[in-house]
Amino acid sequence: MKTTAWLFLTILTVLSTNSIVSAEPVNKSEKITIGVRHTLQSTRLGEERAFHVYLPNEYSNSDQTYPVLYLLDGDKELFLSSAMTTWALARMAPNLPGSSQLAPDMIVVGIPSPDRGRDYWPVDPDGKKAAPGASKFLEFLAEELVPFIDTNYRTSPPRIVFGQSLGSLFARFAFFSKPSIFQACIASSAGFPNCKEFLFSLTSQSLKSQSFDRHRMYLTSGGLDPFHEQFEKQQIPEFLRLLEKKGPPGMKWKYRIYPDEGHVPFHSLRHGLIWIFSSWGNA
Repeated sequence: MKTTAWLFLTILTVLSTNSIVSAEPVNKSEKITIGVRHTLQSTRLGEERAFHVYLPNEYSNSDQTYPVLYLLDGDKELFLSSAMTTWALARMAPNLPGSSQLAPDMIVVGIPSPDRGRDYWPVDPDGKKAAPGASKFLEFLAEELVPFIDTNYRTSPPRIVFGQSLGSLFARFAFFSKPSIFQACIASSAGFPNCKEFLFSLTSQSLKSQSFDRHRMYLTSGGLDPFHEQFEKQQIPEFLRLLEKKGPPGMKWKYRIYPDEGHVPFHSLRHGLIWIFSSWGNA
């Protein structure tokens, strides 16, 4: 395992003066570190995998434990924007007596994928069993990455998995396959293209055989998404009926349509986190 500091942003500040006092312009560059890049040699995947970790500002000054947000497609850009989303939510409480955070500070783990189709597509071509690539990637998360994070950082429930588009299929596959690993799921553009039968069956079987007593699922779609009419408009309401019929009393879910947005609605993560933590204390 290798760990290197990841420097995301370089700010070049140029200071000059037009005052009557003559002065040479001062050029300064300052590197700002907001995360750490780790590398694990995965026995489950048979390859080296990198991931990025963001810690709350107060992490090093306390003994507090933190929920963990796991980002699929967690490359630098999504990692940065998601880390800033969690930072802002923890500091945007209304300025009123007795008010609370919109969401707590949390650890953010960004997981880039070198091959999204291999890692995220959940069903084998026969449509009846899990695809080998997604199964191995889930094993990597459950048996290697999550234990590494829990061992090396101060963590607490819930663990949240966030996926967009193809990643949203894997997020639901992981959520229902191993509910002990992820207690919450945010799935953006949450249709079931060409895998409805498999994921509906997995959901039904898992709700019957595994515990989901304090689990949360937030689904979104965009009304202008080309896939909305073809998949999401029919499939997601049918999926919600399945949850209503077989979901346990302690499990909660919410579906939100953004009528003026397209594929992967922009506010899915922000609204999903607010909803998850607003309902987490009311299990």
